[in-house]
Amino acid sequence: MTLHPGVEYCREVTKEEHLTLASLDCRPKMNKGVYHPLAHLVVKVNDCEHVLCYLEKGISHQQGLDFIFQEGDNLALSVEGTGKCS
Repeated sequence: MTLHPGVEYCREVTKEEHLTLASLDCRPKMNKGVYHPLAHLVVKVNDCEHVLCYLEKGISHQQGLDFIFQEGDNLALSVEGTGKCS
């Protein structure tokens, strides 16, 4: 899944899911010409919001994660910043 800045992806979890990695797309053509993209990956579970990680070109392109979402959780993922996450 690719997350674009400023767009919230919402859904109800229908089967347990495990989020294991976030990565930053550092290609300028994929980030509207931004040569130094950065991103905060944010998750909202049942109306509780958490910043999962901070990604920045040249510092941290990927971040290992270990989050499990349960069936029935209301999940919203979003990116704040200039880069796309997947």
